[in-house]
Amino acid sequence: MSKKKNEVINYSKDKKVKFHWNPLTQQPNIPYSKWQRNIEYLKFGGDHLKMLFYSIKLLPELIPEYFSISKSLMPKEIKKGFCVGVENEPSRFDRIINEIKEIKANSVLLRIPIWDLENLGYSRDFLLELKNSGVEPVVSILQDYNSTVDLNYWKNGVEKIIKELDGVVFYYGIGHAWNRYKWGVRSFLQYLDLVEKADEVRKDFQGIKFFGPSVIDFEYICTMGVLNHPKRKPKFDVVNALLYVDRQGAPEKKYLGFNLFHKTLLMRAITNCVYGEETPFWITETNWPLIANAEYIPTSLKESVDEKVYADYLVRYYIISLSSGAERVYWWQLVAHGYGIIDDIDGGWRRRSAFYSFKTMAELLDSFKLVNKKIEKSIYSFTFENYKGAFITVAWSSKGEKRIKIDFDVEDAISRNGERLKISDYITLTSSPVYLIHRR
Repeated sequence: MSKKKNEVINYSKDKKVKFHWNPLTQQPNIPYSKWQRNIEYLKFGGDHLKMLFYSIKLLPELIPEYFSISKSLMPKEIKKGFCVGVENEPSRFDRIINEIKEIKANSVLLRIPIWDLENLGYSRDFLLELKNSGVEPVVSILQDYNSTVDLNYWKNGVEKIIKELDGVVFYYGIGHAWNRYKWGVRSFLQYLDLVEKADEVRKDFQGIKFFGPSVIDFEYICTMGVLNHPKRKPKFDVVNALLYVDRQGAPEKKYLGFNLFHKTLLMRAITNCVYGEETPFWITETNWPLIANAEYIPTSLKESVDEKVYADYLVRYYIISLSSGAERVYWWQLVAHGYGIIDDIDGGWRRRSAFYSFKTMAELLDSFKLVNKKIEKSIYSFTFENYKGAFITVAWSSKGEKRIKIDFDVEDAISRNGERLKISDYITLTSSPVYLIHRR
């Protein structure tokens, strides 16, 4: 497979850390044992305490903002909500473009590793074709340990990327999952170093916008600490998060009292407090690992789900998060055996059920506005007005089958994957969302 040529194993410039990029999971392997990681945490203990302090200082403003927006419907129009991420693999670009057009994705995020810039010309051609097709291209720049050891290496790489893609891409993610040591950053101050070096590059280009801080999982102390630094507040045009909830199972399940709705709402409140209501909040990475060959799974088999559950969760994730403060969600990723909506095992190419779930969702809703929301026990119901002026209710049950009476006239009923359903005064809701199109 072409992926294998992208495997990277080397040592950092200071000879301290072995960097092993795993092409099967598209992330670095963990370079330390657990006790070694604990030692690293202790080395930067002072920085971690500062981050915690700056986070706490935001709470007096954040708490009332969170409760205030939790009472509103957030009727903001979502124009480019349904997005996907892809890896930087030129041999797939032609095929990927066709799939992106098929599923009606609004935007595509391409990951570009700072240590692998040989294919920038191919990347530009790919992103330009997307742009010409009406799909907005954005780029996330991935750092490694050498980026913090040698800031000029990082700056030169960022400059090379932006210069090559100038006029094609306008949004760039600065850094990636820096709150995980395997990605090469040891403290939030080191991450701010990366942001500031990228800002030096931005000055030479017109219309370039940055998003960050790209914190992975529900670790908002890291997000708040970075954004609320009193002297080094980053100049982000978009706030983002890599908001995985796979370890909780279903997106509706709570962790520390927060489910996906509350987590997205909290990120919206943080964004409002730091940058204002007009600053967008994007979720630039999420998925569930699939039951697949273990070496292709980015987490573990414990969190893995089958393809039906994966397709259910995908739709439910988009509907919940885009109704609670996120303007875009980028599913990671389009093609991957262990976590993609297309399976590529052994050189194959198979559209999973989630492919058709994404396509149905994007076609029916596209540009939309939330007009009503009901959550009663395990029944979830969201009503949207789409770009054509049609009202569509998306509903499901998070626990077992529930037979409910429909209290409005239904013109059409569509399954999660686009099949027409029989219309009556009642419907049996399951874990698979259905689309009920209101009669005009």
